[in-house]
Amino acid sequence: MSILNGQQLQRAARHTADSLPEVMSGYPFTPHLAVYKVAGHVFLIVTEDPDEQIITIKVEPAHAIALIREHASIEAGRYLDKRHWMSVGPGAGIAASLIDDLVRGSYELVVEQMNRSDLDRIHRKLDEE
Repeated sequence: MSILNGQQLQRAARHTADSLPEVMSGYPFTPHLAVYKVAGHVFLIVTEDPDEQIITIKVEPAHAIALIREHASIEAGRYLDKRHWMSVGPGAGIAASLIDDLVRGSYELVVEQMNRSDLDRIHRKLDEE
């Protein structure tokens, strides 16, 4: 397992997000925060500040607590509800597989909360793949 630096961490998160159905990205808040959404709901924020190369993702509170205890470079989310979001920076134990799992998990949490028509559209897209 190789440890990712900040750019690699962000690249891995972007790659995973871009591979998921119905994902759109943009800069609705500031020019330095890339925001990834599915059906209009945020699931990933990539901070484009060279001094703070982090990602912020949605997470189940119990899972966040465990990850924060396990990794020094994971903390409560910087931009959103600190109970349901966490920020991940480069550090020991932060590998591409972890980032992939976290981004997919964040996406799935958001999808689970969607209305029926948005869910049906995403399921049709998944069936096409």
